[in-house]
Amino acid sequence: MLEAADGSSTDYGRLMAPQRFTGKLEAGRGGGAFVVLPGAVLESLGGGSRFRVTGTLNADAKRADTRARRIAQTLERLRA
Repeated sequence: MLEAADGSSTDYGRLMAPQRFTGKLEAGRGGGAFVVLPGAVLESLGGGSRFRVTGTLNADAKRADTRARRIAQTLERLRA
């Protein structure tokens, strides 16, 4: 379970309402991993292409940045 706890859209520094979603952790090219951000979650966060989120991945605290890809918005560079 990856829970997008907060983030900022183009209005940097503004906290957003918590969002919960389940996503599949997928292998990235050249190492790393990403999770596709569901469209409904992206919409509730105000859209945009780049913002930061914090949350949990299997009960482990993580931070991530979003990145627009050709096929979807993703959470990238998952880190503690």
